[in-house]
Amino acid sequence: MIPAVELIQVDKVFRTKSSVTHALQDVNLSIFPGEVTCLVGPSGSGKSTCLRTINGLETITRGSIRIFGEQYKDANSAHLLRRKTAMIFQRFELFPHLNALENVALVPHLRCGLNKTDAQRRAKELLERVGLAGHRHRLAGSLAHGEQRALEVGMALASHPRLLLLDEPTAGMSP
Repeated sequence: MIPAVELIQVDKVFRTKSSVTHALQDVNLSIFPGEVTCLVGPSGSGKSTCLRTINGLETITRGSIRIFGEQYKDANSAHLLRRKTAMIFQRFELFPHLNALENVALVPHLRCGLNKTDAQRRAKELLERVGLAGHRHRLAGSLAHGEQRALEVGMALASHPRLLLLDEPTAGMSP
């Protein structure tokens, strides 16, 4: 079986004029379809950087990353990779001036090419699924912290990703 995610001897180094930080060193990881994997470690240990490299938002210094058997190396291939993935970030990535329905409908409309009617239908289904059906007309910026996180989950699921990357997805949410 081909791994959904495979990191092979991955390094990520951040350089400034005065310092060098090894965020990832010789990381080897295989995650197979259907598996749920958690990266655990203290703050600053590279968990977010690892997720960002898997999603192609950070370039690696050394090694290789394969998603569903496809290796990517540059910005163009990372863009193609992100069509198969969705990521929920540590900090909110919402459009606060749009309502919940508009936030979720943007993804299938812009990213997946659905017309506005079908995108809104998909968004309504997802808002129901994440418990926000009654808040679909509220501005994203006016939602409580946990509601905003649930909205991000709905946005992430809107593109039918094959791989879902979650960076602190339950921070601030009630059980």
